[in-house]
Amino acid sequence: KTFGDASSGVYLYGKSFCAGFSVSNMFQSTFNDPISSSPYSNSELRNYYGSGAYRFRILNNDWKIEPSFLIRKTQYQRSITDLTTRVLYLENSWAGISYRTNKTAVFSFGFGVNNMYISYSYDHSFAGRIMQYNYGTHEIGITFRIPSVISETHIGFSEY
Repeated sequence: KTFGDASSGVYLYGKSFCAGFSVSNMFQSTFNDPISSSPYSNSELRNYYGSGAYRFRILNNDWKIEPSFLIRKTQYQRSITDLTTRVLYLENSWAGISYRTNKTAVFSFGFGVNNMYISYSYDHSFAGRIMQYNYGTHEIGITFRIPSVISETHIGFSEY
């Protein structure tokens, strides 16, 4: 099978703020045949995302605090909101804590050296039937930034 879909979004940023809105699965394409015994269909539902953050300078400009939010809404389901606060030190080290409205807490930290960034996050759910079987989720991220002509002439949000 072949099918098409589309996603679109807007992202605005400045020296100390960012805001965005996006939509994915705009055509709501079905990628598979439904399973007769499943209560859920295999159709892709349209997803809406809204986000925002603001960085406040504290303690002699070496330290910053960044509260942010992410709202996710899928058709026929309740929205889930993440409320996060990160503390940044010298632009390349940070630690953060989040609360998700589905009763999940997240702790994360990360640091960067040259063009490599490493992060870790742990989240734990405090509600739902799966809670008694789940001891949380660990995630390790490794990112490499590869300099290019475009990245050298364009200032991204992470550069501020």
